[in-house]
Amino acid sequence: MASAGLTGLSLPGSPRASVFDLKAIASLLRLPDVPRIFLVKVASTFPSGLFMIMFSIISMDFFRLEAAQAGYLMSFFGLLQMVSGTQGLLRAQ
Repeated sequence: MASAGLTGLSLPGSPRASVFDLKAIASLLRLPDVPRIFLVKVASTFPSGLFMIMFSIISMDFFRLEAAQAGYLMSFFGLLQMVSGTQGLLRAQ
């Protein structure tokens, strides 16, 4: 089971396995196509994350919302994203 160049990695669940194991991360990033996929994932999720972080501050300042109202608005957008994601999954099948 140690094929595809993963011989130096520890198995999940073993005592040495860690999320912060930089050697394991570096060896995974050296695999073919992994850096490109990682870069696309980071580049595509960064704007969404930035929007989610800044929207509550902007909505409180620009729309003059209180903290609770901004939270309700963010909850509504979260529910809207979940519903639209579910519709996309159902439509794809």
